[in-house]
Amino acid sequence: MSSITRKNWVAEQAGRSVDLEKLRQDPAALARLEQAGVSLDRLARADRDGDGKVDAGEAWQVADAFDHDGNAQTVLGLDVTGNDTVSARVLAGFGGVFDVAPTRPTVVPRGAERFWDGQHLAFPPAFLAEVRASHGAPAVARFEAWATLINSSQGATEREKVDLVNEFFNAQVVYTPEPSRSGSADYWQSPLESLTLGTGDCEDYAMAKFLSLRLLGLPADRLEVAFVRHATAGMHAVALLRDDAGTPWVLDNMQFDALRSAGRPELSPLLSVNELRTQALDPAHWDLVGPRGPAGQVVRFKAAMERSAPVLTDAALATFGR
Repeated sequence: MSSITRKNWVAEQAGRSVDLEKLRQDPAALARLEQAGVSLDRLARADRDGDGKVDAGEAWQVADAFDHDGNAQTVLGLDVTGNDTVSARVLAGFGGVFDVAPTRPTVVPRGAERFWDGQHLAFPPAFLAEVRASHGAPAVARFEAWATLINSSQGATEREKVDLVNEFFNAQVVYTPEPSRSGSADYWQSPLESLTLGTGDCEDYAMAKFLSLRLLGLPADRLEVAFVRHATAGMHAVALLRDDAGTPWVLDNMQFDALRSAGRPELSPLLSVNELRTQALDPAHWDLVGPRGPAGQVVRFKAAMERSAPVLTDAALATFGR
């Protein structure tokens, strides 16, 4: 969880601004603002110095005028409590319109490197040195913690593995809406990228949890990345593990505890994807109800799997159909 305050948000956005004229001509950016509950006129009124641009400090004045969003923590996975905070939903809208360069990890391991031998996860000193140089000691600590989790939990029960993985990524990765951290829509990070950055959105959490449970020995035919509709947050992605009875357990960045699907009535399942299949889901019971053809989500799932090659065995990649 992460706390957004006036001081750290404005500092983080330093040097960034919204060009109001460009914004008026950008339907996608305007739509993101509307989703955040911010009108263009309201934003324009924040231009206190009359330069035709709204910087972070001025944008805060608009956001600070909104009532605090009591659902922000569950919807966005952010801790937005206290007096010196702002609606995370409003800030997410601003984050999507600031004109900044795309942010991508500078450390993406090459395919020849292998960190997983089928039984043990280990990161070479040279790789960790690259991570430290590009993203600092906290990123190295995240990789070391992940290796410890995977290596020490091989003998855990299935339920223990689900809880450990869900709690680990919810604690280690800070939820960051996609538009505020990349220049292309709906980029799915591999777990290696999420741990390097320490940030991600719902698909990134789901991929990291899916692949972590694969490393912990759970079979591909019982694991899925599922797309659901959240009653208040809209489209969302989660990881699923189907137990021996076929009941899905939901691993969600909005929920610290993994719960059976029956305990998540606010979620309506749509489809799921894994190494073996793409399936439509029964919205009432989460059952697999039939094959789904290729879709954008499948393409992005495959790309994220390929970027995860260093922690996959050759057999897993072959099954995946690379």
